Amino acid sequence: MHSNPTNTEKLINLLKEKFRFPEVFTYKQSHLSMQEISKVSGMLLELGHSISSIVSYYKGFEIEPSMRFFSISGRIIAEQYVKYLRKQLGDKTTTYELVRVIDKHFYVAKDYEQEKEDYDRGYIKDVEETLPFSGRKIIIGDERFRIPESLFNPDLLDPEIAETFDAEGLMTVLQEVINQVPMDTRPEILNNIILSGGLSKLKGLDGRLIEEFNKLFPNLEIKIVAHQRREITSWFGAETTCSKGVTENLPLQTRYLTFTVPTLV
Repeated sequence: MHSNPTNTEKLINLLKEKFRFPEVFTYKQSHLSMQEISKVSGMLLELGHSISSIVSYYKGFEIEPSMRFFSISGRIIAEQYVKYLRKQLGDKTTTYELVRVIDKHFYVAKDYEQEKEDYDRGYIKDVEETLPFSGRKIIIGDERFRIPESLFNPDLLDPEIAETFDAEGLMTVLQEVINQVPMDTRPEILNNIILSGGLSKLKGLDGRLIEEFNKLFPNLEIKIVAHQRREITSWFGAETTCSKGVTENLPLQTRYLTFTVPTLV
């Protein structure tokens, strides 16, 4: 969970008093993702629909100073695309309708400037796509790599969206996180950069991250771990946790539990 203790307590009281849950256990989403992937050391980069965060672990312990939230999530990417398409199609375009289009066509360019130049010269062609619910046809141009590039370059965000929060580029935040990690643990952390969340399934993201990390840390081995079902990694982690009987033999009452990853694995 990413909620603060006050909200967590309210949620637990609601589940107990209104819905009669006999017991409630809270876990950090990052712990559950690490559980599913069976890693005890590494950097977990969660790029979800509503929340994006970065958490580093070493030998099963969270390196607390290195935990950071990242402003740009899947919702921000989708909202940018909705705003762009409404100029073509009017106000009826919805975020939900475009998710499949984003999944199918959007990608992160390995070299954005080169990709933009190739598009301008006509080497990269526009694509026609039919929206899944309305049946309307749209033309997909450079937005399929320009909008995802805002992950690394927030200056490409739509101004009206950008003014609602302070955005930093992904590599800027990742470098700040790594700077909080002790020097002797960095090789193992950077050898296990774990992608999680639906936005992390953007095509080309893993390759771009390796390129960017190699520029920052040329003497260290960089490895990206991209789980096949990473959009729901934490859900499978919760299933695995429960199936292992972590909660057995505990009294039927509300408890706040903090587990390190080795306890779960």
